[in-house]
Amino acid sequence: MLKHVRNLSYVALEREVRANLVYRDFTRVGGEKMPDAKTMGRWGLAVGPEALKQIHDRMVEIAKDKGAGRRMRVDTTVVETNIHYPTDSTLLGDGVRVLTRTMRRISEIVGAAGTRLRDRSRSVKFRLFEIARIARAKGQLNHDRLQQRYRRLLEATSRVVGQAKRFSKEISEGVKRSKRRREQLALECLRQALDTMIPLVRQVMRQARTRIFGGNTRVEGKILSVFEPSTEVIRKGKAGKPNEFGKMIKLQEAENQIIIDYEVYAR
Repeated sequence: MLKHVRNLSYVALEREVRANLVYRDFTRVGGEKMPDAKTMGRWGLAVGPEALKQIHDRMVEIAKDKGAGRRMRVDTTVVETNIHYPTDSTLLGDGVRVLTRTMRRISEIVGAAGTRLRDRSRSVKFRLFEIARIARAKGQLNHDRLQQRYRRLLEATSRVVGQAKRFSKEISEGVKRSKRRREQLALECLRQALDTMIPLVRQVMRQARTRIFGGNTRVEGKILSVFEPSTEVIRKGKAGKPNEFGKMIKLQEAENQIIIDYEVYAR
């Protein structure tokens, strides 16, 4: 609660509570050792939205008992997700980087068993630089060159995806395995990470082909980030920021800035 009310980062929260007796008492830390920022970050993920909803409802009850809530205003706002500006090339690069990193971790556990990892990160990175340079210029000639570079990037990405599918299959079939139980559990987690990322990267490949070679920017199920796939493009008519990337949220607010209800819109 203190983090959100004061709009503090976890690092700032750790520093402020450690040095402030009132904050120590309010947060029930008292004279005990102050948890560090990473620990509180893990707590924040573990608590989840259900528990936060209970805390919020309790705060609203307290506000009602104190007489708040005679007037109310309703508004919507965009909460942006923490992503870089989405382009087809950078999204493909993100997918290749994550898949290659995951397969490298698998290879470190199982050694030379099964399919051998072929790292295409360097060639993909080179394609990204080429595309970024060509995209700055206009004209039909540069458009043709851009299509050629995208074709090479998509081909390299497709090979990485195919290799990731083989890695996942070999873990399922026991070709890539470890005798140590802890390492085997890690392999299963890495396989699940591959199975989650592969369809996202394939969707990015489809939308890149549709836009670059078909000229269609309206693709069903368009992905703007492989890390935050629920992110949407939202246009609210702001002159300074015509496109925002995140989720739309409805807020109902009473006096004294008490949020009495909220909803995150799925679309």
